Amino acid sequence: MTEVAIVATPDDGSCGVGTYAGDLRSYLDCDVEHVELHTNSTDPTHFARVAVSAGTTAADVVHVQHEYGLFGAKTLYWWVFFPLLWVSARLTSAPVVLTVHEVWDAETAGDSLRWLQLLYIRVVNLSITLVADHLVFLSETSESAFHTATPVAVQSTSRLPHGVNVGETKDVAPAEAKSTFGYEPSDTVVVEPGYVSRQKGVDVFVELADRFPDHEFLLAGGPRQAADEAFVSDLRDRSPPNVQITGVLNDDDFHDAFRAADLVVLPYRKNGQSGVFNWCAAYSLPVAGSSCDYFERVAAEWGCMQLFNPSDLDDTESVTRTLLHDDEQRRALRERMSAFREANRFERVAAEHRSLYRELAERRAG
Repeated sequence: MTEVAIVATPDDGSCGVGTYAGDLRSYLDCDVEHVELHTNSTDPTHFARVAVSAGTTAADVVHVQHEYGLFGAKTLYWWVFFPLLWVSARLTSAPVVLTVHEVWDAETAGDSLRWLQLLYIRVVNLSITLVADHLVFLSETSESAFHTATPVAVQSTSRLPHGVNVGETKDVAPAEAKSTFGYEPSDTVVVEPGYVSRQKGVDVFVELADRFPDHEFLLAGGPRQAADEAFVSDLRDRSPPNVQITGVLNDDDFHDAFRAADLVVLPYRKNGQSGVFNWCAAYSLPVAGSSCDYFERVAAEWGCMQLFNPSDLDDTESVTRTLLHDDEQRRALRERMSAFREANRFERVAAEHRSLYRELAERRAG
């Protein structure tokens, strides 16, 4: 049986990448070692130890679950992790798979010294291609963005769906879930679940709530990084009375947020894939989402969400109001979301990963 060492943050609710990796491990049905990368660590020796531990493992394959922010501000500690993993993996001949959970590209760069930011993005992405023998992308959007923002052609890649973890859903009545957050069963609750950040358009969600004073709006999450704490604090100060910002939730309350939702609104500014959207699929929820590239592709293929322009609050309000008042349209979205869920269950995703691991292990042995 193939053995794999998965480098990822813990599956304790502190990081979406860690939750994804935990879900994947639970479905893999092969020997798996979890090489834990601490969430929000600023200790360079920790990144060094993890890199060497992963690279010198006895496993057949090393699989890194990568997101730039896991390695500190400006992905600083990647420059500790990457060379040590590269060297140690080459010494043991262990193939390295790297799953790309987000992509830095031209849209990531700001206006200040933009040319330097773009150069840094290209160098970081180049280093990813150097350490990885195989890259896994979770959507066509992410794959296309990475190729555009990387100065060399990437030879060995796969595109595997993020996966919908139906087995981890919670069977809680909506009324009980609403009570978790202090709502009455009769309240209409609009939810944006997940970590609170500018990229996820939570400021649009708060502005939208001001146009629906008779409905409750739940931002079910908090800041993942210290850099977002001031932003969230300002958001609280300017939120209307019908907005609740929960802070980071434990696992049970996180699932209650989905069960409490009459409608989910995801006003993301940029998105290559979405674990939150997949949880919406797991619960077959009606979703209104921004017209970012990934959601446009999902909506075009599955018809399971309604899109709006997050830069146009009138359009965002119009789509939201229509869904809140049209029971038949919400029912149709639930049915299409169920179809998306069944086609993207984690059992299928895990099977494709096992096949990839076997192929790489056999290539190494041969």
